[in-house]
Amino acid sequence: MLPDQRTAPAARSGRNTDFPASPHPGNGLATSSLDTVEASARLTGMLGLILMVGLLVEGVTLLSIRHLVVVHIIVGLLLVPATLLKLGSVWFRFASYYAHHPEFRRAGPPSPLLRLMGPVVVASTVLLFASGIWLAAIGPGKPTLAAAIHKASFVIWFGAMSVHVLGHLRELPRTAFGDWITRGGRRVVMAGHALTPVRGTLGRAVAVVSAVGLGIALTIASGKIAQPWHLWGGG
Repeated sequence: MLPDQRTAPAARSGRNTDFPASPHPGNGLATSSLDTVEASARLTGMLGLILMVGLLVEGVTLLSIRHLVVVHIIVGLLLVPATLLKLGSVWFRFASYYAHHPEFRRAGPPSPLLRLMGPVVVASTVLLFASGIWLAAIGPGKPTLAAAIHKASFVIWFGAMSVHVLGHLRELPRTAFGDWITRGGRRVVMAGHALTPVRGTLGRAVAVVSAVGLGIALTIASGKIAQPWHLWGGG
């Protein structure tokens, strides 16, 4: 037999053999048992990126909170729906893992440190946003319990979130941009991880856009809350 006759059909056709063939030819969608895990990770990653940018802006406002307090309030309200959706996505993965869903059990849990910090991140995030909304609604004036809780929860949240972000930073580009990178059925390798299209791309996009839209609506509906703070800031 001649050497070229021993060449595999896939190699002769030029097909990329680094990825398994799709079980549903023509639709370009991966349907492995880990699809649900990857879909959850991508939704969480997209929301995490939005929150990272928004919270970075929040951090910058702290450098001159007196003058930027209105921006601080607006961005905080804007992030509320995205934060709730991300918490829901994280809870879904948590519940699925401990409910012994096979795909999540095979994917495994986060590192011990991230598992330890997880409840702290969730609790401090809820306290931070809840106390922030409470404080914004009360308005400027004398020190209040809401202000004390907001400041204390921020300190705890900042430490826990720093560990959380550093623990997921490497995978963030893959999860946050996975749907965009694999659009049109493309299959690529990113940071040693094979990326394939995963069902639910449109649904995840709608969920993220809806969260941002609800945040904008919440901010507009709560516009009167910021007015006293505008005066407090010297506006």
